[in-house]
Amino acid sequence: MKISDIRRLYGPPSRQGFRALAAFSLEVNPEIKLFDLQLIEAVDGRLNVYPPKSGNGSLTAALAPSARQAIAHLVVKELHSEQHLYSRTA
Repeated sequence: MKISDIRRLYGPPSRQGFRALAAFSLEVNPEIKLFDLQLIEAVDGRLNVYPPKSGNGSLTAALAPSARQAIAHLVVKELHSEQHLYSRTA
C-alpha cells in the first residue's frame, strides 16, 4: 500500500468532537487506487480511516479494522515525514 496526494486538514471538530486530520489517496496495488479517504481523530485520541461518502451519504468502500489501523499508521508516518512537516494548506 502507498499513500499519495496527502493534504493536512485544519477544520474545526465536528459536533461530536471528531476531527479530520488529513485527506489522501491510497494505492492498494498498481491496479487499484482509492481517492479522498480521510484520517479522523476521535474524541479519545484514536485514529481511524474513512472512505469518502457518495452523493447520497452512503460510504463508497468498506475497510476491515485491521486495514484501517494499517492505513492510519501509514498516513501518520507520511504526515510526520519531512516533506509534509512544514507544508500547510488551507
